Amino acid sequence: MIKVKSGGHAYNLGQSSTSGVEISMSKFTDVIQDTEQGTVTLGVGLTWGEAYQALEPLGVMVAGGRINGIGEYD
Repeated sequence: MIKVKSGGHAYNLGQSSTSGVEISMSKFTDVIQDTEQGTVTLGVGLTWGEAYQALEPLGVMVAGGRINGIGEYD
C-alpha cells in the first residue's frame, strides 16, 4: 500500500500511518501571499495551528479545525 500523508490525527500512536510505503508532505509548509490576486497558498504540511499563526499577521483567516493540533504527526 502507498499512502500520501500531509499530517496525522489519531488517538493511538501509529494509527495514522501505514505498514507500506508512506510519502510524507510534512516539509511542505510554505505560506505564499499574492496581494495582487488576493490569495494565500498554504502548504499541505501545516497543522491548523501553524496555518492560523501564519495567516493572522496577514489579516486573513481560513475555516478549519478548531483544535490547533489537528494535523500533527503521531
